[in-house]
Amino acid sequence: MDGQLIRFGLNEYCHITDLNTDPLPTEKFEPEADYKAFFRELGVPTGEGPKLEELRQGLVMCKAWPPENRR
Repeated sequence: MDGQLIRFGLNEYCHITDLNTDPLPTEKFEPEADYKAFFRELGVPTGEGPKLEELRQGLVMCKAWPPENRR
């Protein structure tokens, strides 16, 4: 019927879109590199990890850095 919405279950959605629908990992992620010095330079707190808004503010600030410091 025209105008009818199509409903898919999660399994069908996964197969149609080819997106990963596996559960998110629950173990703690530890990055291989130490980004704390970089985050401090951005003015981002380094406790539990930066929040998205904190990163956005830091990235706005780094636009004012001279080109040689942007590497």
